[in-house]
Amino acid sequence: PDGILTNSSLQYVRDKIMTNFRIVAVVSLPQTAFAANGAGVKSSVLFLRKLSSQQRLDYQAKITNLQTQIKKENNYLDTVAGWDVEKKTKIKTHEGFTNNTGFSERKEIEKTDAFKNWKREINEFYNQKLSDFQDKLNDILLQREKEELINYQIFMAIAEQIGYDATGKTIAQNDLDEIAPELEKFINSIIKNEKIFFLNNDKFFLINRNELEGRWDPEQCHSERIDAINKIKGTEKYLPLSEIASFDKTITTEINASVVYIGLENIESDNGTYIKTSEKESISSAAVFQKGDVLFPKLRPYLNKVFYATFDGICSTEFYVLKATSYVLPEFLAIFLRSSLVVNQTKHLMTGNTLPRLQTEDVKKLLVPIPSLSVQQQIVDKYNAALRLRRVKLALSKQKLASIDTYLLSELGISLPKDEVKKMFLVDYKSVIGKRLD
Repeated sequence: PDGILTNSSLQYVRDKIMTNFRIVAVVSLPQTAFAANGAGVKSSVLFLRKLSSQQRLDYQAKITNLQTQIKKENNYLDTVAGWDVEKKTKIKTHEGFTNNTGFSERKEIEKTDAFKNWKREINEFYNQKLSDFQDKLNDILLQREKEELINYQIFMAIAEQIGYDATGKTIAQNDLDEIAPELEKFINSIIKNEKIFFLNNDKFFLINRNELEGRWDPEQCHSERIDAINKIKGTEKYLPLSEIASFDKTITTEINASVVYIGLENIESDNGTYIKTSEKESISSAAVFQKGDVLFPKLRPYLNKVFYATFDGICSTEFYVLKATSYVLPEFLAIFLRSSLVVNQTKHLMTGNTLPRLQTEDVKKLLVPIPSLSVQQQIVDKYNAALRLRRVKLALSKQKLASIDTYLLSELGISLPKDEVKKMFLVDYKSVIGKRLD
């Protein structure tokens, strides 16, 4: 299952494999590979070569040394211990707590819901600080592994057709017929300790081990995604999304009917226009956003439903709520995240089958070009002008389409009878079995 290769929660499995094996090849199979047998799980074939006992020991020793060095260089133990003392002191002294409980005794105050909620928020704040610090050190470790550990080539292939369709019916196209001979040549080159060179294409290609970014699936190495990344890297300045925007995780369970709620269905694809609906889906919790935030979808990112908030409200937890820093104008950020440079990356980073989603780690790593603020404003102005022109043209086209029936009937000399609203009518019993009865 591709989850083994892609899910951040299963990184420990990939680490264990890396400690004991050389990755030879990963061949991605289509979603429908096992559908005829009742399984819809996206899968890949992983080819491994077992390391010798000495190679395994050497690899593990290098990883352990790197982890120790990085923790020491970043003062990990003292920093974490300091935060723990700071947190306990705040809770003990009630530092920062606004006492509106009506009590003055410490024990009585600490029994109140207000204090318990404040204490929970303090714990969550420091837990998030620790999590962010650990993520930072993991990123450093990953980079150091790329630079200092042994590097080798890995065969990657994407088979979109494998000789039969989702029903099990045989079809003519089978990408494996083209992939298999190249994979065989590559494996033989490893056995003979030879270098092999062949032209990369969309079906099969070589990558270096140090190019892996935590995930092992071939889709992340798709030429469309790599081209998009290279175009961004060709700009004068760029930064990962995590450095130019914070990910707000404020969740509320108080769903007020008067507050605007935004679900994925409320955002128009490709242009981010808000579509107002009278009905709300049934929800028990929602993410909180404010005017100026950017909502970026986790679910089905290929639908491209990025929203720049012009008002406060709540939204589906299937959105990331991004707060832009001083590096970027929030509206520019929304426009860029809506661009093909992002969509051509995210559609190759989805995990899951029936509900394909992005992982937070992958979203944080998305690169964003950083032109000057004046250039960003120019882009925003031109984009909005084009969007207004589009809306005018769409309105005109709707008017013309609405009048075409009347025009055609008039030209043909046909007049339609007026519709009569029936207050009483008959339906067949079969047509309402298991359905509504109104």
